[in-house]
Amino acid sequence: MVGVKLTDADLGETDLRGANLRDVEGWRAVRTLKLANIHGVRNPPPGFVSWAVDTMGAIQAPNKDHLLPRYLGITGGPARGLEGDKIQFQQADDGDQ
Repeated sequence: MVGVKLTDADLGETDLRGANLRDVEGWRAVRTLKLANIHGVRNPPPGFVSWAVDTMGAIQAPNKDHLLPRYLGITGGPARGLEGDKIQFQQADDGDQ
Protein backbone atom coordinates (compact mmCIF):
# COMPACT_ATOMS: atom_id res chain seq x y z
CA MET A 1 0.00 0.00 0.00
CA VAL A 2 3.01 2.27 -0.24
CA GLY A 3 1.97 5.71 -1.51
CA VAL A 4 -1.66 4.77 -2.18
CA LYS A 5 -4.45 7.40 -1.95
CA LEU A 6 -7.00 6.37 0.67
CA THR A 7 -9.48 9.23 0.23
CA ASP A 8 -13.06 7.84 0.32
CA ALA A 9 -11.78 4.25 0.59
CA ASP A 10 -14.11 1.72 2.20
CA LEU A 11 -11.71 -0.42 4.25
CA GLY A 12 -14.27 -1.82 6.68
CA GLU A 13 -13.46 -5.40 7.76
CA THR A 14 -10.30 -5.37 5.63
CA ASP A 15 -7.31 -7.44 6.76
CA LEU A 16 -4.46 -4.93 6.75
CA ARG A 17 -2.16 -6.93 9.03
CA GLY A 18 1.44 -6.05 8.28
CA ALA A 19 0.56 -3.61 5.46
CA ASN A 20 3.24 -1.04 4.63
CA LEU A 21 1.56 2.36 4.94
CA ARG A 22 4.59 4.46 3.99
CA ASP A 23 3.58 7.64 2.16
CA VAL A 24 -0.17 6.85 2.09
CA GLU A 25 -2.26 9.90 1.30
CA GLY A 26 -5.75 10.95 2.40
CA TRP A 27 -5.91 8.52 5.30
CA ARG A 28 -8.00 10.89 7.43
CA ALA A 29 -10.59 10.94 4.63
CA VAL A 30 -11.15 7.16 4.63
CA ARG A 31 -14.87 6.38 4.48
CA THR A 32 -14.70 3.49 6.95
CA LEU A 33 -12.20 1.33 8.82
CA LYS A 34 -14.75 -0.38 11.07
CA LEU A 35 -13.40 -3.80 12.11
CA ALA A 36 -10.40 -3.42 9.78
CA ASN A 37 -7.52 -5.38 11.28
CA ILE A 38 -4.48 -3.09 11.44
CA HIS A 39 -2.30 -5.33 13.60
CA GLY A 40 1.38 -4.82 12.83
CA VAL A 41 1.00 -2.21 10.10
CA ARG A 42 4.41 -0.91 9.05
CA ASN A 43 5.38 2.74 8.60
CA PRO A 44 1.98 4.19 9.53
CA PRO A 45 1.63 7.97 9.39
CA PRO A 46 1.98 9.62 12.81
CA GLY A 47 -1.30 9.24 14.72
CA PHE A 48 -2.79 6.72 12.28
CA VAL A 49 -3.02 3.71 14.61
CA SER A 50 -4.67 5.53 17.51
CA TRP A 51 -7.02 7.38 15.13
CA ALA A 52 -7.98 4.16 13.33
CA VAL A 53 -8.77 2.32 16.57
CA ASP A 54 -10.19 5.11 18.72
CA THR A 55 -12.12 7.03 16.07
CA MET A 56 -12.79 4.67 13.17
CA GLY A 57 -13.41 1.34 14.94
CA ALA A 58 -10.40 -0.55 13.57
CA ILE A 59 -8.96 -3.37 15.64
CA GLN A 60 -5.56 -4.92 16.20
CA ALA A 61 -5.80 -8.69 16.26
CA PRO A 62 -2.79 -10.93 15.58
CA ASN A 63 -4.87 -13.50 13.68
CA LYS A 64 -8.38 -14.04 12.36
CA ASP A 65 -9.40 -16.17 15.36
CA HIS A 66 -9.39 -13.00 17.45
CA LEU A 67 -12.10 -11.52 15.21
CA LEU A 68 -14.79 -14.14 15.78
CA PRO A 69 -16.11 -12.69 19.07
CA ARG A 70 -16.68 -9.31 17.40
CA TYR A 71 -18.73 -10.86 14.59
CA LEU A 72 -20.84 -12.67 17.18
CA GLY A 73 -21.45 -9.45 19.08
CA ILE A 74 -19.35 -10.53 22.08
CA THR A 75 -17.17 -7.84 23.59
CA GLY A 76 -13.91 -8.32 25.41
CA GLY A 77 -10.93 -10.32 24.30
CA PRO A 78 -7.42 -9.86 23.07
CA ALA A 79 -8.01 -7.33 20.28
CA ARG A 80 -6.81 -3.81 21.06
CA GLY A 81 -9.69 -1.41 21.24
CA LEU A 82 -11.72 -3.73 23.42
CA GLU A 83 -9.87 -3.15 26.69
CA GLY A 84 -12.13 -2.39 29.57
CA ASP A 85 -15.08 -4.18 28.08
CA LYS A 86 -16.32 -6.91 30.35
CA ILE A 87 -18.17 -10.00 29.32
CA GLN A 88 -20.29 -11.89 31.79
CA PHE A 89 -21.93 -15.16 30.94
CA GLN A 90 -25.00 -16.14 32.88
CA GLN A 91 -26.82 -19.40 32.72
CA ALA A 92 -30.31 -18.96 31.33
CA ASP A 93 -33.08 -19.43 33.86
CA ASP A 94 -35.10 -22.32 32.43
CA GLY A 95 -37.39 -22.56 35.41
CA ASP A 96 -37.25 -25.53 37.76
CA GLN A 97 -35.80 -28.07 35.34
